[in-house]
Amino acid sequence: MKVMNTMRSCGVKTDSLTWTTMISGFAKNDREEQALDLFKDMILAGVQPNALTITSFASACASLRALNRGLQVHGLAIKPGCVVDLLVGNSLIDMYSKWGDLEAARRVFDIMPEKDVYTWNSMIFGCCQAGYIGLAHELFTKMQKSGLQPDVITWNTMISGHLQNGNEDRAVDLFPRIEEDGKIKPDIASWNSLIFWLPSNWTERKGVWRIHGNLLRRKLDSRLPITIALIDSYAKSGQIEYSRTIFSGASSKDVITWNSRISGYVIHGFPDLALDTFNHMRNM
Repeated sequence: MKVMNTMRSCGVKTDSLTWTTMISGFAKNDREEQALDLFKDMILAGVQPNALTITSFASACASLRALNRGLQVHGLAIKPGCVVDLLVGNSLIDMYSKWGDLEAARRVFDIMPEKDVYTWNSMIFGCCQAGYIGLAHELFTKMQKSGLQPDVITWNTMISGHLQNGNEDRAVDLFPRIEEDGKIKPDIASWNSLIFWLPSNWTERKGVWRIHGNLLRRKLDSRLPITIALIDSYAKSGQIEYSRTIFSGASSKDVITWNSRISGYVIHGFPDLALDTFNHMRNM
């Protein structure tokens, strides 16, 4: 702001680039309120926002759930008969999806002449979050038919969506499909979604074993986030010995690792073992 005030005092005109840089900077540094106020000042100053300005403003509105201001930026961004810019359209879909307003998000989505992977991912994410897994799957299929291939974020969103909506078998079945074309591999987030979710929601303990086997084949089981997830999952599903074996074999242990083991003992009625583990952790 000091720079802008100095520019004004020196008679230097601030253009859309100046305003956009400031608004974007505030929005990216968790100062959304200031970003929104600055956008208002920009409009009052008669400076026309560009696509990046609107994107930054929409992001701030989404974070603050500022509905009225979000509708304002929608009116500025989308004029009747005008082509919706890809960057602007994506930001509006993301904003509406985070608000849970799927109808508004879908209206923007449908009038966009061009869609990229981010466009589809935002729309699919919104459907999953709102519990419309059927619609999410429909969009997932249409995305591929349009010629765009899902990226790892798309797959993670679908897997998490199925898990959150009680479709555990569908989630597990998606995993082999990720690697079918050889271009995409499940990342840590993919595996952790399955490992953390299944024990408390899937009645068959085979679920954890099946995932663990896949991790062993890919030599991913030694990574700390996955180690923690496996300890926690085996413990929650009542397989304390498996949990203890993985804990003992872990090359590194942090507080979360210890907590997962202690929690497993407490949940399944082993208070003495939980206390012993706690004391052992304190003495490390």
